[in-house]
Amino acid sequence: MPKFNPDYSSAILVEGLPVVNSEKFAKLLGVIHKIYSPTCRTFTENDIQMPMNEATNETYGFCFIKFPTKHYAEEAMKNSQGLAIDRRHKFKVSLYSELAKYEAIPDEFIVPPLPPFHPRPDPTSWLSDTKCRDQFVVRYGHDTEIFWANPAGEDPALVYGGEREKGEGKVWCDNYILWSPQGTYLATFHAPGKEKHQNIKSYS
Repeated sequence: MPKFNPDYSSAILVEGLPVVNSEKFAKLLGVIHKIYSPTCRTFTENDIQMPMNEATNETYGFCFIKFPTKHYAEEAMKNSQGLAIDRRHKFKVSLYSELAKYEAIPDEFIVPPLPPFHPRPDPTSWLSDTKCRDQFVVRYGHDTEIFWANPAGEDPALVYGGEREKGEGKVWCDNYILWSPQGTYLATFHAPGKEKHQNIKSYS
């Protein structure tokens, strides 16, 4: 005999429902059915399981809903997530299959490991240039290049010309460039939908 493997992928859990007594149970059931019936034409009130607290004769504020397939369950979750039926009650919907993931969360908090530290480039390192040079940028055609401005009449020294982007088949700057007010950052502007970069001034 094959092993029974329960599949709850077509069911959802709806939290945030009003807590009602047995007298209002049928009315709330009808409201839930009205909300989810557009998702699946075969959906009926029998597919809604809303547990009652026998001690208080009231619902718990949540229900389980079964759909024919996982596709319907995911559509229902997407369409009703965050739905507010009044000022105090907003739906929080999740797949029933996700409950196993929440049950596996340990009771004791385990501190996650810290990610490796990657120091950022110093945006003011250009100020420590031994020759006290400034940087300037030139744009021509589709090329954008940053140079050191040599004060003694020598030709400018290239700092960065978009080699990283060219190596990846990308364009460093599509439209135009602009220094930040204090010259710390260089913003490159691109056509809509293309990757954007913000480059630190010092490339040395």
